[in-house]
Amino acid sequence: MRFGQRMREIRKHKKLTLQDLEATTGMQNSKISRIENGLTNVEFFTIVRMAEALDVEIMDLFDYDGPLPKSK
Repeated sequence: MRFGQRMREIRKHKKLTLQDLEATTGMQNSKISRIENGLTNVEFFTIVRMAEALDVEIMDLFDYDGPLPKSK
């Protein structure tokens, strides 16, 4: 659940919508929403795609207590 919460925080911090991520990742926004809500497991390739779409390092998605990242 924390991964999804962190992903949502970063997405909103960067003023991106689910539709924006859908366009850049090719994933349906319903799947992205399920990830953010902790309702599905996340494969490594999906984590890589999310980091690229959010323009952050992969580790930024797992730094739950750290500051919101700037673009890489």
